[in-house]
Amino acid sequence: MKPYPRELESALKSSPTRSVYIEKGDDGVPYIVTPFAFADGDEPVIAIVRDGDGGWALSDFGNTLLRLSYKIDEREYDAPDTRRKIDDAIASARIRERGGELTLALSDPDCAGAVLDFARALMRIDELGADARPTAILSIPEKTKQN
Repeated sequence: MKPYPRELESALKSSPTRSVYIEKGDDGVPYIVTPFAFADGDEPVIAIVRDGDGGWALSDFGNTLLRLSYKIDEREYDAPDTRRKIDDAIASARIRERGGELTLALSDPDCAGAVLDFARALMRIDELGADARPTAILSIPEKTKQN
């Protein structure tokens, strides 16, 4: 049986991780809120979406790898060691990557555990850019006084 958001919410409430819950976003999409945060204070994006088989899946909407691409340059991103670490994090939680979006089908009876595995994998991937300087710098011009 593939869980749907209400079953997942029940599983989260009955698990030891009661600080993880589902909240509907402004866009109408149910998101999973966790106590985890990246080093910059942002929270991982974990949405509940329909998968291609009519079941449910977790998705980061491509946010995690996009964040990493802002922290490290393309050469470092494509380096074998970085790709291996990304692949290891993905494989550890049985995550699929398609076009930069990370997803995990919720077919496991332990869907609460799958949520935590997914969140941990997102955190591991983001940490790869922890020591890097940002490659995109936002420049905000100072306002000039007009007389």
